[in-house]
Amino acid sequence: GWKKFAKASAVTFVTLFFDPIGIGANGPTTAGWKFFKVCRDKQIPGTIQTYSLIYTTAATGIMVSSIDVDFSNLIGVIIAAGIGAAVGGPLVSRLNLSKLRLYIGICLIFVAIIIVLRTSGILGDTTGNTATGVYGWKLAVMLIVAFVFGALMMIGVGIYAPMMCTVALLGMSGDAAYPLMMGTCVLLVPIGSIVFIRESIHAEIPAYDRKVTIAGNTFGFLGGMCGTWVILTIIDTLDVSLLLYFIACVIVVLSALMIYQGVKKQTDVLADAEDEEFARLKAEWLEAH
Repeated sequence: GWKKFAKASAVTFVTLFFDPIGIGANGPTTAGWKFFKVCRDKQIPGTIQTYSLIYTTAATGIMVSSIDVDFSNLIGVIIAAGIGAAVGGPLVSRLNLSKLRLYIGICLIFVAIIIVLRTSGILGDTTGNTATGVYGWKLAVMLIVAFVFGALMMIGVGIYAPMMCTVALLGMSGDAAYPLMMGTCVLLVPIGSIVFIRESIHAEIPAYDRKVTIAGNTFGFLGGMCGTWVILTIIDTLDVSLLLYFIACVIVVLSALMIYQGVKKQTDVLADAEDEEFARLKAEWLEAH
């Protein structure tokens, strides 16, 4: 009912607000959905793709038109990430609940490690870098990263933090990371969405949550646009390092919970509650008709 829509709207507004700043939305959004019982575990990978379609498209257009980046680099990472999504999406959509939880938990630990290493400066610092593009072997490395994390994003691993680390390590300007990391999503998110939507057409239970998708593409979109304004105006005056460390801790807790539930093969409490409610409503409807 409306409570689920309200929780989904609040979570996606907050997480997509911080998304363009470079924190990334996938890990925090998964944590929010899990802790506030918004989305079934089995539907998290599919909903992660569908809930941000409008925001991703709009933010990419704004970033690309506002920040200088080499056009060949941009097109290259978009195509590479899109191919990765096309490869990874069908594999993820066929995983059972226990395996899905295990893979999400393991990948989230990796995300938390990247966030900590990038925030501490161990994985590169863009201070003083002015290059808006790379070529030769450096471009090949960037394309490989885009492909790999395009595939991993289908299970919920965000591409933002890895792309920002790659940009720093390759000697590019920190500003160039924003259109690149947004650009990767402009193709891989629709491709991933199509995969999960097609899997849902004839399924008894969809591979994504339609109500959460609507919330994300309305209130989440508004949050993302506010965050995009922040990154283009006042981001240089903000220190978000403490927030990043806090988010990394939350993601670690979530990953431990996912792995534990996957190993123990526990049922999804939210899924059980929704199925019970649906069965009751269906019985009432059949009785009335």
